[in-house]
Formats: sequence, structure tokens, C-alpha cells
Amino acid sequence: MLEPPTSKSQHSFTFTTINKNPFELNAFFLLVFLISNSIQSPEYAIEGVSLNDKENMHIEIYREDGMYFRKVVWMSEPKDKYGKWVLDKNNPEPENRKQRIFGMVLLGHFKPLGNNEYEGRMYSPSKGWYFDGEIEVLSKKQLKLTADLGFIKGSRIWNRIK
Repeated sequence: MLEPPTSKSQHSFTFTTINKNPFELNAFFLLVFLISNSIQSPEYAIEGVSLNDKENMHIEIYREDGMYFRKVVWMSEPKDKYGKWVLDKNNPEPENRKQRIFGMVLLGHFKPLGNNEYEGRMYSPSKGWYFDGEIEVLSKKQLKLTADLGFIKGSRIWNRIK
């Protein structure tokens, strides 16, 4: 059985309040929040151009309206053997099967999760699949893309070229 304290000095606590202007405290915490959220070292920025894991495309990740997108900016074979642009023939939407893969936006609405990680939607023209995904900036030279197909997750490493 616990005994109550016998003297006031034993197990007693003193609480002090800070009599500061609430506006000053709010401004201080807002400043700390803005600084901590705006610091992103250039070597860990998600933007840039990377070589995909198959080494047949250069993909640029760029920021627009606070979100990140991924676009094909180079292909080893942008045209077929007849000299025609390679099209998105596997797209599940018939009206999109006539669009060129070169210049196509493959990733959209990626938002930061913090700690150099981002989440959003991806598209694979080789498979014709849309899926949720994550991008993790591993280093100045590498990105890790993880696709979540619901029942399976798979990752690929991309090497930056710019």
C-alpha cells in the first residue's frame, strides 16, 4: 500500500507558467515550423532527370503547383522500325492508346511524406497499369521507386543523370 508523502518537500511538484504574449509564442512556433519544413538539401531534392532501371528512358521529375510529376524526356527508341512514334498501346483507356510515350507524364500528384519520401500515382506504359507508389530519395544519385499493386509491392532503383 502506498503511503502519502509525509512532508511537503518529499514528492511535491512545482508548476511554473510562462507569462508570454500568445502572439509571440505563436509567431515563434510558426517560424520554427516554416524553417524545418522548407529545409531540403539540394542533394536530396526529388527533382531532376533519372535513367530508368531498364536504361531505355530518361525521366524528368519536376514540381508543379506543389505536386511532383514524372515525364519521359528521352527514349533509346522513341520511334518504331517504320519511323512512327512509339504509342501507349497498352493503355487501359482506348482513347489514350494513340498518345506518344515520348513526352508522356507517367507519375502524378506526388506529395511529400517527409524524410525524403513521396507518395502518389504511377503509370507503367509497358504494362498499361496505374498504381499507387512511393519514391524515396536514397542519395544524390539514386531514387527508389516502389509500386504497390495491392497484393504485391515491388521496388526499382533509378540512377540520376542530372
